[in-house]
Amino acid sequence: MPRRISRYRYEDHTVRFDKAFEGYGYPSAHTPGAPMAIDIVARGGVFRMDTLTRGTSVSCRYRGTYRLTGEGLFTEGSRSCGTLDAATSTPYNGEIAVNENGLLRARPTENGRSPVLISAGCSNGRLCTRGELQRPR
Repeated sequence: MPRRISRYRYEDHTVRFDKAFEGYGYPSAHTPGAPMAIDIVARGGVFRMDTLTRGTSVSCRYRGTYRLTGEGLFTEGSRSCGTLDAATSTPYNGEIAVNENGLLRARPTENGRSPVLISAGCSNGRLCTRGELQRPR
């Protein structure tokens, strides 16, 4: 007789999120991506992500909480974006995943729409090795 699964336990991959990433932000499926630098820290339920879109100097700061999901984490909080002169702040939520090869994918949403799709790789001036990916910064 098959046994019932009574409890799920997700692997904690938060060490993968405590890294710097280089990649692209795509404002829509029909728009070319813009180069982006990303710095993420997820520890003890507190989430922080800073992005800088190269060429435009638009920076965004994501501050909030997170919980583990099957593939990564779900985060929600406040997103503040702009240039040095002006910034706007809105609530956000979304899922973020970093796979075993250090590839990040994120789609934060605000007010039901996604302002950007992020695709990036862990970066130490080059792609991170699997060993580096498993070590805290």
